[in-house]
Amino acid sequence: MIFRHFSLVKILLPMIILATVFACSDDNHKVVLPPLNANDSTQLAEYREQALSSTTFKDAEYYAKQAYELARVLGRLPEEGKALLLLYEIYYDNGLNAQALECATKASHLGDTLRDQRLLAESYHALGNVLSRFKNNPISAKNFADSFILYFRLRDTVGVTNVWRDLVPAYVNANIFDSAMIALGRCKVFAKRLKDERGMAETIAQEAATELAMFRCNAIKPDYSHLRVAYQRFRQAEAMNRKFNDKKIHKILVMGLMETLYNLSVVEEDPVRRQQLADSSMLYLPEACIIAQKTGVAEVIHRINILGVKVHYATGDMKATKHFVDSLVAVANKSDSYIDKETAYRAQSIFAAYNDDYEHAFAYRVLAEKNREVINYSDKSFLLSIQLAKGQNDDERAGAKRREAALKSASERQKLLIMMGIGFITLLLVIGTIIYHNYKRTQKLNAKINAINEEMRVQSEEIRVKSEEIMDGITYASIIQFAAMPSSVEMKHTFGDCLVYLEARNVVSGDFYWASEDVSGRYKLLAVGDCTGHGVPGALLSMLGMSILDYTTRHFGAGEISAGIVLDKMRNNFKRTLNQTSFSSDKTIDSIDIVLLVFDTQDKVLHYAAAFRPLLMFRYGEMMRMKADSMPIGIYPREKPHFTDNVMKLCKGDIIYLYSDGLTDQSGYEDAAAQYPRAYSTKQFFKLLKSIFQQPFAEQEIAIREAMDSWRLPKSAKQVECEKTDDSTIVGVAVNNFIKFDDI
Repeated sequence: MIFRHFSLVKILLPMIILATVFACSDDNHKVVLPPLNANDSTQLAEYREQALSSTTFKDAEYYAKQAYELARVLGRLPEEGKALLLLYEIYYDNGLNAQALECATKASHLGDTLRDQRLLAESYHALGNVLSRFKNNPISAKNFADSFILYFRLRDTVGVTNVWRDLVPAYVNANIFDSAMIALGRCKVFAKRLKDERGMAETIAQEAATELAMFRCNAIKPDYSHLRVAYQRFRQAEAMNRKFNDKKIHKILVMGLMETLYNLSVVEEDPVRRQQLADSSMLYLPEACIIAQKTGVAEVIHRINILGVKVHYATGDMKATKHFVDSLVAVANKSDSYIDKETAYRAQSIFAAYNDDYEHAFAYRVLAEKNREVINYSDKSFLLSIQLAKGQNDDERAGAKRREAALKSASERQKLLIMMGIGFITLLLVIGTIIYHNYKRTQKLNAKINAINEEMRVQSEEIRVKSEEIMDGITYASIIQFAAMPSSVEMKHTFGDCLVYLEARNVVSGDFYWASEDVSGRYKLLAVGDCTGHGVPGALLSMLGMSILDYTTRHFGAGEISAGIVLDKMRNNFKRTLNQTSFSSDKTIDSIDIVLLVFDTQDKVLHYAAAFRPLLMFRYGEMMRMKADSMPIGIYPREKPHFTDNVMKLCKGDIIYLYSDGLTDQSGYEDAAAQYPRAYSTKQFFKLLKSIFQQPFAEQEIAIREAMDSWRLPKSAKQVECEKTDDSTIVGVAVNNFIKFDDI
């Protein structure tokens, strides 16, 4: 989806929130270490130089690990951090993304310990890059934001430019192409200012890759103008890179030209030229396969493999085509990824059609399209949220037009009265000099009224423009807020099939849901929060709450995650961020009601802690309501030192729901005889859940949405439709979908 506007404020919004959290840290106590002696410094430098100059992965890894171990033995944390970043770069270049993520995470912890802004900036930059490969776009964007702010503080223009340039693949993965082009435009400006020819070449290569992605994203009606622009940019970057022979640029060129040349050959009408383009594409194919494997990203690997199938199929090399098809099928059989299965089925369809086996070709094509529909599910949900925001924006604009029409009608009535006065004064002209002076005064009055009318018209136009700007800003803020929450695809990846229902009272929401898991996948975290207020104030608190949760859980190691301790630390960070030092009953105190679950999938145990929000569990067909601590995240007069860390054994078939009080607070009519609306009530909500909890989650979401909409509708002519009174959120998970239980 390409948006019309994406200002720098939208890029920096997560940066500002995270910078506020970091600003609360104590920077007055830095670790002071004695300098290295000459021999130690020389040995460390030799190890790093040997790692960088090594031609094989094993040699580079060996020397980088030697540098890391030597720094650890000497107790030199700064050199240990540099060695970790060197190991990250080696693992990242060879597609070992899990090892790269571990090294970057350790380096960021060392940066926190040392308060070393340079090490932190480079570590967050590395985390942004590797998390982008894991498709964790919200957390990747937050790490890029941290890195951007630290480079900005250090006045490192090159570092800032590199962050913008590395943000481009993340934007392209999310199909936010206009933001990618804006970032590339800034990179070009700084490359010209710094006279950085290599940076300019990389920027042009990424610009070409973005144009290619814009062509690729519309498979039904492809825009070949993007493809031709991509080809021109690739050739321009290729000519510039002959001077530098940069490996990073070369990889972009190989991957891009291979795909671009093949797609150009498909639409080329001249058979000689078509064959030349196909042959040129095949020249890049072997190296493109190697580069794709080294990224470790399944989507990239399968895109190259499916292109390999198409290229060899087009040239009639069925042996090579069969090799690529078998490779795709083997990977898909070992994977739960819908992308893997979609590409494998599509390749089998092509191969079956070549062998005149049209029955299997059609069957494989149907399976491919079914998997494609699952992949596109999150995009459809995203479009639905944008359509909702657009509808609310249209309502505001219609209201502004009605007000403008009312002002115009009042102005016309005022003019009519003035004309009647002028007619009356004309009849009295025979009276003499007094009437003449009155006439002059009337003319002056007309001039003033016209000036007032003009001023009213200008003010009305300014009000209309300001109203549109405000609504556009809120609409784009809602897009950023919902992008910061886990998408349905990410939720299904973590918890399997689940229920996610979030209905904002206004465009943006004070409710939020949040999910995470450790690198090993053993611990899975889930939370639902209800912030004070709704609309823009509530949305700002929700963004702050999600950021603090990410920041708090980032520093827990494997096996250390405790729901109670997480809420304790979250409350401390929240109070420190908002400078909450004393409680006052005569004004609103910002806070968050939240319930946090920590699933131990190995021991099949649930740890949970709750602040004013209970959780519901259905076990063996019976509903259990788990009570919460009577205190929120924030300052409170009767707060306890710690939140309760509740522990319970999970059973096969358990279904758990987290919800906000907006569902039970919605106003509506019970029946046609009701004179006044009332709240939906907790009792009625529990009755609804008991009737639907055994249904599939998709049907549960439809039932809840229909119940809420029906409740607010009038039941008779004397009643009127009730407006939404609060944000509403409910998240439900079934433990069977992500925890394996031994059958008894």
